[in-house]
Order: sequence, then structure tokens, then C-alpha cells
Amino acid sequence: MSSTQTKFRIGTSLIHGRGVFARGTIRRGTTIMSAPALIVEKDPGELSDYVFEWDDEKTAIALGAISLCNHSRKPNAEVQTTEDAFHLLALRTIRPGEEILINYGPDHPVGHLR
Repeated sequence: MSSTQTKFRIGTSLIHGRGVFARGTIRRGTTIMSAPALIVEKDPGELSDYVFEWDDEKTAIALGAISLCNHSRKPNAEVQTTEDAFHLLALRTIRPGEEILINYGPDHPVGHLR
């Protein structure tokens, strides 16, 4: 897959609403996408389903499709952060059409699912 092609697509998920799916094979260690981080207060209200813990006082929203990744206790991708951005990396090879899943963590309200 060329670097100019998007590695993912948004589609209907059997897990929950919408999800992120691989367009082609994504090899382990590949950066699937990166997105700027919008740092917000700890309680963002209606956006609480789409935030990531940032530090003790703030949360952050990934300005991109990373926020649409669904949860799994056996994820195939993980989110890493830098000073002002999120990066979604493949933990293993992801097959074409496979949903890209991350672990929300054990303290998340749906952390016990799947």
C-alpha cells in the first residue's frame, strides 16, 4: 500500500456503532494514523465517550478517526502519545477488512467488555 493511500476506512461496527477498518494489510509496528490532540478539561460533558486520559487534570480528544476505534481486551492496535498528538500503531499484522481495536483500559466503563 503506498504511503499516499489511507490505511483505514470508517464503517459500521458489529461491536458498537461505527468503527475503523483496515483497507489492506497493515503490518505490525506500522503507524496506522496520527492525529493532533485537543487538550480539554477532565469532564468534557457530551464528548466523554471520545476522550483519552492526558494527565491528572486534563483529557484529550484525538482530532481524527482514532476516537472512533472500538474497545477490545485483545487489541490489534495501541494509541501512543507525543507532546501534542496521538499515534495509532499496529500491535500485530491486521488483515484487510478487519476492525482496528484498542484497549480502553480496565478503568473505562466498557473496559470489561470483549
